Amino acid sequence: MSEPITWLLLGGVAECMQRIRVENGFNTDAGSYVTREPHQIQQHEADELVAVAMDGLGPPDAALARIGNQVGVLVVAKVKASLDNAQLRLHQLIDDILRAMDNQQGKFPGGTHYPRFVEARLIPPAEGMEWIGAEVRFSAQVRRL
Repeated sequence: MSEPITWLLLGGVAECMQRIRVENGFNTDAGSYVTREPHQIQQHEADELVAVAMDGLGPPDAALARIGNQVGVLVVAKVKASLDNAQLRLHQLIDDILRAMDNQQGKFPGGTHYPRFVEARLIPPAEGMEWIGAEVRFSAQVRRL
């Protein structure tokens, strides 16, 4: 059984996120822990990490209606709140996520369009949370399922 095109799209995004390492010129090492299973990252030892998930599947742009569907891609950035510079690290991680996607068209399979940045929003901290975070959204076109 083949993998759905949406799963392959998320794999391309995850591969881009794995580039995020200080040794590659990024601000953080969040690329050392990237997952497509966001529910598994509640208590993790990494100072920064990234989760990639589908944010929704909807009708395509009118001009591309014959080809496929619009997919929302959600990249969740998490930083340990206990760090002295947690807010700065979160802003650096958001920057890293955007930079990790630059010029990476080759990481995405046929049948998908290169994801475009839509927005980034901070996740409001809740009492007792051990991390702070942000949601970075992208949008991509995929062939009809």
